[in-house]
Amino acid sequence: MTTAESASCVDLVVCACEQQQYTARDAIDLAMFRGELDDKWKRFLRGIAAEERADELDLDADETAITAAAEVFRYDHDLITAQETEAWLANRGLTFDDFSDYFTRQYYAIAVCDSVVPDELKYPSTSSDLRRSFLTELILSGDLDRITTELMTRLAARCAEQEPTEEAIAVQEREFFHRNSINPAQRADWLKKIGRDLKSK
Repeated sequence: MTTAESASCVDLVVCACEQQQYTARDAIDLAMFRGELDDKWKRFLRGIAAEERADELDLDADETAITAAAEVFRYDHDLITAQETEAWLANRGLTFDDFSDYFTRQYYAIAVCDSVVPDELKYPSTSSDLRRSFLTELILSGDLDRITTELMTRLAARCAEQEPTEEAIAVQEREFFHRNSINPAQRADWLKKIGRDLKSK
């Protein structure tokens, strides 16, 4: 996968507020920061582990089942032709390979889920390729749309000058430190791992 492909869906603009555009990466980073994607991240890692286990066991995927799942997705999104599907994916910075990989991973997550124990990987410490695969999962599952709606709600509140109180901010900070098992002095390092800093939007 080329660098251009790897960057495309990450840099997908999902919304804007005043003169500032927000990308898929912005929406996901905010949701991860707030701990709102923990369950989805763990489920994604189980799918990755299941796929790796299937490869170790040299298991063949049921192509009929995978194709059927992909067809249901296309039907639900009114994507009748291959060209329409390709255009839908391209608009989201994805390829047919991403599409196929997603349904293959979903298949193995069910087929071999009982025999895998995923690594307890922390999102900020993982590779950009793994984070991109997670983004692909969020796009195709529809979760990115929900995350974007939440971001838009927060941006609208900020534009309406409904700023959170200092107490509310302090509560969120304490929850963040507890959830990630870090102290305030380690916050900058946590942000650096995902390419952010304390001044990031």
